[in-house]
Amino acid sequence: MRRWVVLVCVLIFAALAAAQRNAKSYEPGTVMSVEKLEPNDVSYRKITDAPLRSSGSVYNISVQVAGNVIVGRYASASDYLPSMLTQGKSVSVRTDKHRMYLKEPFGEDIELPVVSHRRIRKQE
Repeated sequence: MRRWVVLVCVLIFAALAAAQRNAKSYEPGTVMSVEKLEPNDVSYRKITDAPLRSSGSVYNISVQVAGNVIVGRYASASDYLPSMLTQGKSVSVRTDKHRMYLKEPFGEDIELPVVSHRRIRKQE
């Protein structure tokens, strides 16, 4: 009986430790700038040589997080840009390898591929 209690306790602690490692931790950040990129004038498909025109919009979103500026790329099929992605807005940021996740007010994440990352130098 005692072995079962010990085994159950070990399993519970292992599950709690695994859940804590997988927990999403967000940091406070500030949108520093939003830059709209010009669409590529010419892009080719493998099937034909006809150029494609992009009807969507692409933006570089710079976010300052704890002494770093992370630039992510936001692409939209239309000219839509969420209101949280405006200069000076506070956002909750989570990074994972080459992705940046911005938490929207209603709980969903906006996933942005990271384009660049740099440290902010201290002014002396």
